[in-house]
Amino acid sequence: MQTRTAHIRAARGVPNSRKDRDVSHRTSPDTDLDPTLVLLTVEEGARRLRIGRTLMYSLIGSGAIESVPVGRLRRIPPDALTAYVTQLRQTNRAATAA
Repeated sequence: MQTRTAHIRAARGVPNSRKDRDVSHRTSPDTDLDPTLVLLTVEEGARRLRIGRTLMYSLIGSGAIESVPVGRLRRIPPDALTAYVTQLRQTNRAATAA
């Protein structure tokens, strides 16, 4: 049974939950793969590496992934992700060779 508030919200076309809200202003998976982007958001970079946002902020904080400030924002050059993956691969090769 719908509550009175939910019924009124539905009649007005207001979404009931966060899942129902329009998030089209957020980045879509298509922009994550766009090679023309000069700088990526932290979320876009995390999605490219298939890691969580929290881990991405940790990697940025530790200096493992380069980022640049843009005003109050933090952005990641795409080649910084490539450099990080290259470093991981080299470290892995050295560990398996030893």
